[in-house]
Amino acid sequence: THEQVPYGFKPAAFSLAHSLGYDQAIWLDASCRVVKPLPWDQMETHGYYLGLEGWLIGQWCNATAASLLEVTDAEMGLPLMEGKIIGLDFRSEVALEFLALWSHAAMIGGFKGDWQTHRHDITCGAVIAHRLGMRLTEHPVTLGGVTHPDSYVVAGGM
Repeated sequence: THEQVPYGFKPAAFSLAHSLGYDQAIWLDASCRVVKPLPWDQMETHGYYLGLEGWLIGQWCNATAASLLEVTDAEMGLPLMEGKIIGLDFRSEVALEFLALWSHAAMIGGFKGDWQTHRHDITCGAVIAHRLGMRLTEHPVTLGGVTHPDSYVVAGGM
C-alpha cells in the first residue's frame, strides 16, 4: 500500500509495463498536462528520460534513506530528479538496472518518510541515477505560470 511503501506504485507500474512486453513506458503524474510530444526518441536513444527537479538530494533525503542507500556527502550535493515525468526504455540495460535498484530501494524502506523532509521515490531515484551515470534533463516540467519552451508538461499542483 501507499502507507507501507510511499510512491512504490511508480516502480511497480514500470515493472508491470515491462512484464507485459512494452518496450517503453512514461510515468506522468495526474496533475500533468502534456504540452508537446513526449520524449520517446530521447528514451530510445539514451534508454531513459529523467528530469531535473531543481533541488539537491541532500535537501530532501532523510536519515533512513541516506543510511539504507549509503548516500555519501558528495551525493547529497547532486541534483534531485523530477518525479512528475519519468521515462524508461526496457530495451536499455541502464534503464533495467535503474528499475531494479529503484524497486529494491522501495522494498527496503528507502521511500519511507515524512513528505516535509523526504521526497521518497525521487530522492532514491536520483541517487541511483547518478550512480549509474544517467543524465538528468533540464526543464521537463513547468509548474503553472508561463510554460518553458523545453517543458513536456505543465503541472497543475498537488
